[in-house]
Amino acid sequence: MKTSWRTGFLAACFLLALLALVLAMRNHAQPPVMPENVGASPKPLPNRTHSDTHPEARVPATVLPRIRKLASEMGNEERAKFEKEFAERIKPAVERWCKVYEGHLPFSPGQLTTDTLSECLFPNSPGQSFTFVIDGATISVTDDRGPAFVDYMMARTGKQLFQLPTNPLPPATPSVSRAEILRLLRADSGKDFPPDEIAIRPTAVSTAMNGGVSVDVGKGVNAEAMPLPKYAMVFGPDGNLVAYGRSDDPQ
Repeated sequence: MKTSWRTGFLAACFLLALLALVLAMRNHAQPPVMPENVGASPKPLPNRTHSDTHPEARVPATVLPRIRKLASEMGNEERAKFEKEFAERIKPAVERWCKVYEGHLPFSPGQLTTDTLSECLFPNSPGQSFTFVIDGATISVTDDRGPAFVDYMMARTGKQLFQLPTNPLPPATPSVSRAEILRLLRADSGKDFPPDEIAIRPTAVSTAMNGGVSVDVGKGVNAEAMPLPKYAMVFGPDGNLVAYGRSDDPQ
């Protein structure tokens, strides 16, 4: 399946949380390039817009698609449809994912219930996803035209990603071995990625994740300007996943 337009939205949300961590670990900091006209006064906005002169271009707010809907906003019919989808597609997808990362999770699959639903992104569209909050961890499941799958997870310990280490400095020993990471990737994706498409970095280099490890998977993950990875993960000092993200088409 080709990556859809919603992929960029979800991937951007996830990668914004990891961007500072990844860039700091690269140790390739460069001074920012400032535009020549920095500080110049912005151009004034025109008084009239296209929709002012072309009334037919105005779109009623009622027909604009919703990006998100809170669980509390669901009607009885929507709730019944969700509960059916939860039992048949969503919960089995989470259980499969939890089986892959067993021993590295901040919650158990049994904690996922319909009552933990927080919101739905792109409701009633082919690429809708459901967000759950379990014991402080946020997990998102995409139910696209193919099999449903977990595409995002952030544990409550994710806030530690942006904390700088203090004295004494945390050890740089990764909490998860390279062999274990490769095993997890194989079980998750069903394939073996070439070495140049896997970047494993100790999080203790630039954060307070004491002994954790960051993993990016995909073409160009070791390049100066890294594209969106197929998989992005951070393991904490206890070996549990702190953050997880994957694209719609990780193959």
